[in-house]
Amino acid sequence: MFYPFPLDPPRARRQNPTGCYRQTFELPVSWISDDRRVFVVFEGVDSAFYCWINGKFVGYSQDSRLPAEFDVTEYLLPGTNLLAAQVMRWSDGSYLEDQDHWWLSGIHRDVVLYVKEPTFIADYVVSTNVPEGSVGSALVVADVFVHEAVTADVSLPSDVDLDVQLYDANRKLVADATTDSSDLELCDPGEVHGQPFEKSPPYFIRKVSVKLEIPTAHLWTAETPYLYTLVMRTLSPLGRSIDQNGPKMKVISDVEACRVGVRTVKIFGQRLRVNQEPIIIQGVNRHEHCPKHGKAVTKQSMLQDVIMMKRYNFNAVRTSHYPNHPRFYDLCDEHGLYVCDEANMETHGFNVGLHPTPFLSNDPRWRLAHIARVARMIQRDRNHASIIMWSLGNEAGCGGGQHAMATWARLNDSTRPLHYESGGSRTTCTDIICPMYARVRTCEYMAAETCAQGRPVILCEYSHAMGNSNGNVNKYWDCFRKEGAVQGGFVWDWVDQGLDSVSHDGQRFWAYGGDFGDQPNDAQFCINGLVFPDRRPHPATEELKFLMRPVTFHLTMSSETTPYSDVDVYVRNWLNFSTLNGLQTSWTIMADSGTMLSAGDLSLPVIPAGCVLNFPWLSYFPKLSELALAALRCYHSSRIAPLRELYLELRTIIQRPTSWCDGGHEVACTQLTLPMPFGGFLPGPKIMKSLPTKFPTLRVHESSEGLLQVQSAAGMDLTFYLTGKLNGTVRSAFDRGLPILVGGPVPCFWRAPTDNDRGGEDISYCSRWRRAGMDRLRMVSYLFLQVLDSELVSSPSGSIRMSATYRFNSGGDNCDDTSGISAELTHVVHTTGSVSVFMTINASRSLPPLPRVGLQMCSPNSMRRIEWFGRGPNECYPDRKTAAMMGRYVTSVDDMHVPYIIPGENSGRSDVSWMALRCATSASNLGKYDAATAATLPEKLHSWTLGPGAVHTHELDVLDNVKESFVHVHIDHVHMGVGGDDSWTPSVHPEFTIQTGREMTFGITIVALPREGDPFEVYQHLQRQGLLQDGYSDCH
Repeated sequence: MFYPFPLDPPRARRQNPTGCYRQTFELPVSWISDDRRVFVVFEGVDSAFYCWINGKFVGYSQDSRLPAEFDVTEYLLPGTNLLAAQVMRWSDGSYLEDQDHWWLSGIHRDVVLYVKEPTFIADYVVSTNVPEGSVGSALVVADVFVHEAVTADVSLPSDVDLDVQLYDANRKLVADATTDSSDLELCDPGEVHGQPFEKSPPYFIRKVSVKLEIPTAHLWTAETPYLYTLVMRTLSPLGRSIDQNGPKMKVISDVEACRVGVRTVKIFGQRLRVNQEPIIIQGVNRHEHCPKHGKAVTKQSMLQDVIMMKRYNFNAVRTSHYPNHPRFYDLCDEHGLYVCDEANMETHGFNVGLHPTPFLSNDPRWRLAHIARVARMIQRDRNHASIIMWSLGNEAGCGGGQHAMATWARLNDSTRPLHYESGGSRTTCTDIICPMYARVRTCEYMAAETCAQGRPVILCEYSHAMGNSNGNVNKYWDCFRKEGAVQGGFVWDWVDQGLDSVSHDGQRFWAYGGDFGDQPNDAQFCINGLVFPDRRPHPATEELKFLMRPVTFHLTMSSETTPYSDVDVYVRNWLNFSTLNGLQTSWTIMADSGTMLSAGDLSLPVIPAGCVLNFPWLSYFPKLSELALAALRCYHSSRIAPLRELYLELRTIIQRPTSWCDGGHEVACTQLTLPMPFGGFLPGPKIMKSLPTKFPTLRVHESSEGLLQVQSAAGMDLTFYLTGKLNGTVRSAFDRGLPILVGGPVPCFWRAPTDNDRGGEDISYCSRWRRAGMDRLRMVSYLFLQVLDSELVSSPSGSIRMSATYRFNSGGDNCDDTSGISAELTHVVHTTGSVSVFMTINASRSLPPLPRVGLQMCSPNSMRRIEWFGRGPNECYPDRKTAAMMGRYVTSVDDMHVPYIIPGENSGRSDVSWMALRCATSASNLGKYDAATAATLPEKLHSWTLGPGAVHTHELDVLDNVKESFVHVHIDHVHMGVGGDDSWTPSVHPEFTIQTGREMTFGITIVALPREGDPFEVYQHLQRQGLLQDGYSDCH
């Protein structure tokens, strides 16, 4: 938001880096014969340039994101020609281009040379209308502008006819019309170009309007992107005759064609409507970015973005904050994305308290420059069906310039509403109330205000996707799907704008602001996308896909013990224009063991767009008795039977291939917890085959080195510290001679800060934590109690209990300098070899909300295979977990790691009841079982203590000298949310913070698993043995 040069408009007073480009090309003689005209188009040059051909000056242009076109006929020669361009990094236009992205100058889009006949179609405007109440019919109107060069031989316009044809998607002619010369009317250049010209162009300019009626039209929407093809041809009498003695025959002299989507866009009833139907904007903001080539994006890259957006259920994109490459709009037309097309206008550097002011907008000298930004964009892009609204720009204040832009746009294109946020998002310049980062309550309030004046609310930016973010986004979607005047929004934003770089030691990494010595810079504030620079998705992308799914299911029941015969299932079609006939839904019923009990397909009747179908459970799903029999079959066949819960999972796929996905692509998944009547299915305790239930003794030995060794006949060998700061904690654990723990568990209250944790400067969570010394906590044991039986324990239910109380402070050994946290840690070693660990903490009310409350431990690096039951398979956190389904998952520690460009907290899994670490090459296995109901499980490649020293992910490997030795495991009783309403204020919602001033207690049980042992079987056993007490509950 800061200009990289001193503010002195219109001068950009700074050294002005300049690039000089030269390109030769061969020109056929035919291109400049018979009065043909040749044009050169620069589709994008940042920020301004001069152009020469064969040493002759052609012209100058600025506006880094719109084309500059020159008639170069008079400068060309047959054969070899030289095109030269001098590109300046800065110009007075740079004051209007203060967007927050990489300022990369040069020629970043295509340069095109093309030829036209003497009389040619120079421009055309296509509009469509679907009359309200009509059945299937539609009207296509084409305003065609015909130019003819004024030469010594042509002083009056020539006779020319125009033939217009409309073809459907199968190339069948559906409508046509022909005009003759008398229909073409001379028009003013201002009507063509939108602004008065200082000198008349050397052309006759004529216009004709052609209307084509389609009796039965296929309408364009993002769901049904049907495209017609419009072909326009000029017919000239100047061509050759077939019969030399007969009259001259009219021949085609020029042809233009474009694809046409038939649709209307209107606002009425406080709703944005496409083809009279209100829609929800499932949108995302998109900067043009390539990690290798910066602003020079290829068609393949654009296509990849469009296809990924469609596959993740987005239906709209905002071209933030400038007109995109023209090919991008073709792809949105073809594959179906609504577009908010934004003018290249931002003056954020003129701000007060970081809020942009209309300093330049209110200066009359800048008025035409403002108008040109929106006029040229509209004239370039207006024939695209995908564009449903124009944006006047971003964060440029609201003054005379914006009002002039809005007036021009409304006069020249009344078929689309206007969008403009700056100035309060509710000015007369905008037809849509479009706040950025407004909270849900604010959006609902705006929609209800009298100043709304019938305008819908659509957030131009929301849910800031900076690093591990997008918490609470489900609350926005709860609001959007109320189907009120709040009609969705555009997530900020699509891609992390990192550049592919190589460190001094040869490691590849994503570079961001300041990595090249660039000043000023916004550091990582352009690293805020849903996908990495190479388009690998962040975990939060799955959350948005889930929330925007086109079909949802829910159950109605009077209580948790409702008979299945009284359960109703509701199916909602969230599509606006399509039935669900192209989709197929399959279902499975899963036990909390991960075992599938029943499965099938739903063959539903037609559900029209926007409608709900409800049906009784027994219409498609099994009876309770059938599920009970399935559970018993699992039980008697030694497979794992359900313990306490059942889940219905419904997955919806697209049946046939589309332009953006193959058949079988999943568009929706819903998981519902089913009632478990009669207290569950299990008939009684089952004898464990993989875990012994009885051992005679525990052997205890105290060494001279201040260590306590506890050995179980089951093969578990634990060593505890008896002295020092870690007094009362586990030093190591071995199972039959193989290491399974090399440290911990010990209490942990810190996490490596995320970008959102740092948001808010002095009031940020991170600043408050650091001021409280929470990043420097040291565990000091000040009371150790060891309880031992006087003889070796012989009872199967016997145990050894060891308890220690710790004080945590930021001053090392000085216990008086406390941070206000005390914790009691109790280890109970059972004769079976299992270890129960309980922790009770008290945190002073004076402390800020805690990052986490949990236990941290280390396992050998060889134990890299992890299995758990809880939410997954993707990373999730308490405020971002709606897309994470309960289930049994297996992966590797490496695959759990999420390499956010700025290192921070990652890889969490919520609501975990048990997890197991395994080593693929040995019998070493470790199971951890939570006594609470909703633990968070992050498995880490790197210690959180390395975070402050690493500003890029690849630096963790350099700092972590023990990476090859340990796997860092955190099992959290509670973990603070990640937030994401924005990234510059503390944005974690209160219910997802960990408030201090109260006692919290929880526990886990650690077991050495047999090599072939099933973790869930062990979990069942521990539950029945009473070793997982439900009293240690989650403090949510």
